[in-house]
Amino acid sequence: MWMDVAEQIFGDISVVKKALHVISTRLRENPPRDHPQGNMGVYPPGGPFLLVGDTWTRRFVTGVSYGPENVSENRGLLQQRLETLVAEWYAEKEKYSDCLVESSKLLSDKEKAMEAMQMELAEAHTSLCASSAKITLLLETNAVRHEEWVAERSQLQSLQEQLQPELQSRDTLVVSLQRELESSTELIQQ
Repeated sequence: MWMDVAEQIFGDISVVKKALHVISTRLRENPPRDHPQGNMGVYPPGGPFLLVGDTWTRRFVTGVSYGPENVSENRGLLQQRLETLVAEWYAEKEKYSDCLVESSKLLSDKEKAMEAMQMELAEAHTSLCASSAKITLLLETNAVRHEEWVAERSQLQSLQEQLQPELQSRDTLVVSLQRELESSTELIQQ
């Protein structure tokens, strides 16, 4: 005869869910010897999980008979199975804990590398800002020098325009003086 057995597991909901999953998987993989395979996965009314207060309860069907002579034996067997499953679960948890420690270490190393890269980027940014400031100063200096050169050129052009008539008159005077000199030289030679 079959009996519906309810076991309660207390604790953090994610841990309880994991334990229940492990228990149900183990029961499916290792059914009781006197339990026919065809009935595995048959749940009592209400489904496989019940929420009683703030406790998740896993309900499962076992090959336990109803007689009072089997109650302590069946209870001991269920307790032994549960202890085995909990021990296996703790072993798995320890394995995942080791993986978690290793991944935390890798993550910490990556974070340190990222911090070093951020420091390098900050230094490069500071250097770039300083270079940019120098370039800006040089451009401003060149702009001022260019304006001074344009002003000087403008003054020179203005001065050249003022001196042009005087230079032409002097050129004319020099040409006339050269003619007089030539004519005087000719007279002296005659």
